[in-house]
Amino acid sequence: MSIDQKANYYRRLLLRAAGNPERSEHVAYAMVTEFLLLHKNPTYRFIIHPQLSLKWRPNVPGDNRSEIPDVGLVNFTSNTFKLRCGVEVKKAASVMAGLPQPSSIKYDEEVKYAFHATRLQADDQAKAAFLNNFAFSSERPIHWMLVVGAYWRPVMLGPFSEAQLTVRTHKTSRSEDWMARVELDHLVQMKPPVVSELYLFGTPESRQSLERILTETDEAAEPLIRAAMSMFILHHLPTRALTIDSKVNEHVPSTSAVLNSHSGKVIRQRRCMRIVGGGEHA
Repeated sequence: MSIDQKANYYRRLLLRAAGNPERSEHVAYAMVTEFLLLHKNPTYRFIIHPQLSLKWRPNVPGDNRSEIPDVGLVNFTSNTFKLRCGVEVKKAASVMAGLPQPSSIKYDEEVKYAFHATRLQADDQAKAAFLNNFAFSSERPIHWMLVVGAYWRPVMLGPFSEAQLTVRTHKTSRSEDWMARVELDHLVQMKPPVVSELYLFGTPESRQSLERILTETDEAAEPLIRAAMSMFILHHLPTRALTIDSKVNEHVPSTSAVLNSHSGKVIRQRRCMRIVGGGEHA
């Protein structure tokens, strides 16, 4: 596929994700996955986990309440995983049709409301991630991507206080902290703020921001990546394949070795696509 064909493919995908609001949310799931795949270099850098179920009370038997991010970027451990970044997707706002520049729509009331509502839902999901010990650190926030149509914004969520971990946006509980509930209700009812940082998928700015999120979590994920690769080779490949691939594994570079150490950007082995009229270039 030529660069022009790739550009046309991605632009059509973006137009579909930003088009008919009644169907755009479903298209946006696929669109997000396509753009995330462009950052899987090396291939084992992260795993795209759709519909990630995070129990709200993981230590309470029989309590099946959960929060479900649309997508999670994870790295597996020996028996579970760590979450590098969560993704919550919502349908496009009407002003997004035609893919206008992000700076021209971030003051739009519908856009502000959509991202505000998405942020509140993502907060609940991040709380569940901390409660399940899926964060790399209990003392550092988790990256989250808030996606509305073909546009997205990065946020850092958490860590949360014990009181905050008892409340969810639209779901009350007898065991929740009353002051945390008052504060959360205030956030729900407040006027949605301006979307200060907004990106259109497929642009250089979008690519750089997403790469920055991954680069910031590469170091923490590297031990998990190497352990997972070794475990797969030892337990799941036939003996003949083990003989061959175990030698290969001795020379598998670390994630940090694959990264450009002085710029912190992934070394590309293929030309990136571009969007016609100001998209991603090689």
